[in-house]
Amino acid sequence: MIYSSNICDRLSQEEIIELACQGEYEAQYILGIYYNNDCVRNSDDDKQAFYWLHQAAEQGHCEAQYFLGLKYNNDESASKDNEKALTWFKKAALQGHKLAPNMVGWILAEEIKLHYEDAVAWYRMGAERGHYNAQNNLARMYQAGKGIEQDYQQAIYWHKQAAMQGYDYAQENLADMYNDGIGVPQSKALAAYWYMKCALQGRVRAQFSLGYQYNEGEGVEQDYQQSMYWYLKAADQGSVGACVNIGYMYRNARGVEQNYPLALEWFNKAAEQGNPIAWYNIALMYHYGEGMPADLHKALDLYKKVQLSNELDVREKIQEVEALLAG
Repeated sequence: MIYSSNICDRLSQEEIIELACQGEYEAQYILGIYYNNDCVRNSDDDKQAFYWLHQAAEQGHCEAQYFLGLKYNNDESASKDNEKALTWFKKAALQGHKLAPNMVGWILAEEIKLHYEDAVAWYRMGAERGHYNAQNNLARMYQAGKGIEQDYQQAIYWHKQAAMQGYDYAQENLADMYNDGIGVPQSKALAAYWYMKCALQGRVRAQFSLGYQYNEGEGVEQDYQQSMYWYLKAADQGSVGACVNIGYMYRNARGVEQNYPLALEWFNKAAEQGNPIAWYNIALMYHYGEGMPADLHKALDLYKKVQLSNELDVREKIQEVEALLAG
């Protein structure tokens, strides 16, 4: 038995194939999805999925039209074709499909580019149907002033609609706007609230931002243990900035016992990713012999590397070490 949908309830695969061959569009749609599931791109199954979805879509099957749009929009497919994707997404959208308008807007704004006014109209259609992704994308257009007059209040409104549905990207965007006071009075507390919502869903930047707020006591009571907790979460997902800040906390005994070897270990993780702040902190440790014998030559090399990055001005440190080496 496969699937269950209206006329095809409790039918075997063979019976569904027979119905599909007779032109029953629900059976054609189910067969298209059957071939599509777990198929290898550009394989025979993929071609069968295209064929049966086309059969159903051409008869006006809304969901088949949407899935056909997804297949034509797939970057890994040899059949990638944005114009065909737009055609089928639009057909589905005009039949009331909730998700399709967002896909039309996305292709116009992000893939074909420059069709921003049209993209806004499609995003709005999806947003008004309650689709959180379209709401977030409409908010981004208002925030950037793309295809519509810049309006931070509208950006806040639509980000909030999506955020209240649990959409992590919107929660992070809303937190950023409260954090920076864009379109609303600045509120570090509301920023922390939305960063927390988002961080709990695993968004790495929100985890880093929450770690920073706990470290600084911005919008929340200062809590170094909580700061370390969220920095570690972010670092586990590859946040270089979190690695630097964890190193800083071990170096300066922020919420943990001072531990120079662990500080160096975390700074090195960030330094390996080319982070100048990490180079600077390692240079300081070599300069002042923190947890290791002082090594002014290594310190000088790292200070010069930092200076060349233009991230920090460390000319005074360079001069200080050069004077020490000159004797």
